[in-house]
Amino acid sequence: MYNNQPAIIECHPDCVLRLLDNSDALLLAQLANDKSIWLNVRDIFPFPYQFNHAIEFISQTKNNEKAWVWGIFSQETLAGVIGVHFQDDVYRFSAELGYWLGSDFRGKGLASAAVAAIVNYLFASTSIIRVYAGVFELNPASIRVLEKNDFVCEGVKRKAVFKNNRFLDELMYARLKD
Repeated sequence: MYNNQPAIIECHPDCVLRLLDNSDALLLAQLANDKSIWLNVRDIFPFPYQFNHAIEFISQTKNNEKAWVWGIFSQETLAGVIGVHFQDDVYRFSAELGYWLGSDFRGKGLASAAVAAIVNYLFASTSIIRVYAGVFELNPASIRVLEKNDFVCEGVKRKAVFKNNRFLDELMYARLKD
């Protein structure tokens, strides 16, 4: 569906998005092996996160027509990951957004800059008119990132998530193309 994924997207002077390659695998595994990340993402994201998981993930991101994924880099150092999953059928003009940052890179505006860059690129260069993200109730930092980028909370899916042996609400955020 979407096969013109850019290799690099500039966010701001301290942040660049670029495609991941196998040379990023070791640092990816080190960053992702953090329970605070795992607590806020779907269970398909392994924990503990090991080198082989990083290699497999990077391989899956290449030439994927349904998803675009980039590493978030701060001063040429991998800081996290951001991606969009293109929807199909009646949802074909929508994309789901997901992102995470390593703990040393949080609170520096990198996630906000990355989200802004992705959304702006999607709206300017694709037929996408709606970008959405689900956020677990215990993740106020991610909620702030979305709200800073003009995402609106469309509703709460009560007890929709079972994570770490408990039920959580999922807040649904979206932003529409102007």
